Amino acid sequence: MFQFTKNERAHLSLKEEQGQALVLVILIMLVALTVGVSVSSQALIGSKEAVSEEQSAQAYAVAESGAEIALKHLKTCTEGVDCLTASPVTGSIGGSTYTYTISSASLLASNIYETRLQKDEVVQIDLSNIAGLTSSNNDVKIYFWSDDSDRGVNADTSSNTCSLPDIPDAAIEFIYLAYDTGSNPSYFVREKQVYDSCTVRPTSNNFSASVTGGVIGGYDYDFYAKKSALEDYSFKMNTDDEQRLLRIRSWYNNTWIAVVLHDVSIQFPNQGYEIVSSGTTGENKRTVKVTKSNPYLPAIFDYVLFSGGDLQK
Repeated sequence: MFQFTKNERAHLSLKEEQGQALVLVILIMLVALTVGVSVSSQALIGSKEAVSEEQSAQAYAVAESGAEIALKHLKTCTEGVDCLTASPVTGSIGGSTYTYTISSASLLASNIYETRLQKDEVVQIDLSNIAGLTSSNNDVKIYFWSDDSDRGVNADTSSNTCSLPDIPDAAIEFIYLAYDTGSNPSYFVREKQVYDSCTVRPTSNNFSASVTGGVIGGYDYDFYAKKSALEDYSFKMNTDDEQRLLRIRSWYNNTWIAVVLHDVSIQFPNQGYEIVSSGTTGENKRTVKVTKSNPYLPAIFDYVLFSGGDLQK
């Protein structure tokens, strides 16, 4: 049987120890490399995230700048001529780009205007420059109190509640204003009415009682501000008036309102502009939307209109 000498066994043992040491060194190197790669990856990801966040903030700022440029354009443009953008407008700021469009406010793109009023809130609607308006198609109808479950109104109108602690049904006040272009140009009141959905308040408050409403734009409206039994409208627009405004206020409660131009052949004029501006920096894109309504009469005007007094022409 073959046997190693003492010196040979010592030499083999030394080689085994050297091999084990080499394996240990390789393992240590692999662990160090793995840790290094992980740290580098995390640093790279963190750096990319920081760059992305910075570019996103820059893109948002550029989008806002584009909207401001569009608003400046609306201050100098001519209504009906060059206010709307036929195609997107593009520009650059530093290393970023912006693109904006200007369109008519879409809320009044037909003969129906709907909005929800908070209690005591006033909405102003421009009725000037209605194409095709004549003395035979100038009826305007006003509906209110749409309590469909998906419209954010939670009230049972079947009980016709009129006072707290119940949820009171709403009343609306409307003022139809015309503009006098004479020696002292100013708005004056052509018609002013309050219509109440409650059956017991109108007499004591000197309000007019509303009548049963109908379906407008796919939604049920419980009440209609009908002028009289023989006059199926809320008011008529005067075709001789150069400018016309309608202001509506909600009393007692929040309420949806629908203003309807009875003849479908005519539409509401533009009530404002919608600006959509996008900013792009690197691979980041941000978008902002701005709605600019037509100028409102000052708030102090309402104190005169709703005080019960009259405005002198």
